[in-house]
Amino acid sequence: MSQKQLKVDVPRGLAMITDEKLTVYQRFGGDIDGWVLAATPHEKALLTDEDWADISEILPRIAVVVRGHALP
Repeated sequence: MSQKQLKVDVPRGLAMITDEKLTVYQRFGGDIDGWVLAATPHEKALLTDEDWADISEILPRIAVVVRGHALP
């Protein structure tokens, strides 16, 4: 199986997005209000509002590429 390389324009100032951050984001279904209200202290320390916004912005871009709808 060959791996595709994704080339995505990354917004300037994008923080490191880790598996752990994505797991927390997924746990709350992308709902920042739910995260603010119900996240554990560790989850709150792990992510910043900026991290949340970066993930929210980059995921749809990745989905477009993965689905093959992006132009080369």
